[in-house]
Amino acid sequence: MPLVDLHYPEGCIDDARIARIAGRIAAAAREAEGLPDTPAARAISIVNCNALRHVFVDGKRCETARFQVVVHAFADALDDAAKRRLVARVTAAFVEECPDCSDGRNVWCLIDALAPGSFAAAGTLIDLARVRAMTGADPI
Repeated sequence: MPLVDLHYPEGCIDDARIARIAGRIAAAAREAEGLPDTPAARAISIVNCNALRHVFVDGKRCETARFQVVVHAFADALDDAAKRRLVARVTAAFVEECPDCSDGRNVWCLIDALAPGSFAAAGTLIDLARVRAMTGADPI
């Protein structure tokens, strides 16, 4: 299920780079949830890229590249080691793809660990076990 919301100031990065970063973030989020790299898992790995016209820091228009990455993932998949790997991979994607991210300090990663019963699709509550089964992952 990984769902990621990526926010950044409009014009700070080109479309080709953001597409590569989005692919890398999706893969990192799948790995964090223990999902395989299968067509079924890739089909539900969503990264919403939001280029924002109005980003302000301390009341002043932001003129530099700043990235907020909000990863929504099942809490029962995210132990501390998985969170550290996720943050490292997300940050590395920006450092390696974006000239303005050489040290990663302008990449903020927020992990929204979804409690059981907090995600639904097609009117049905979905849990990690069901997602893992439908994507071909090993059972929990």
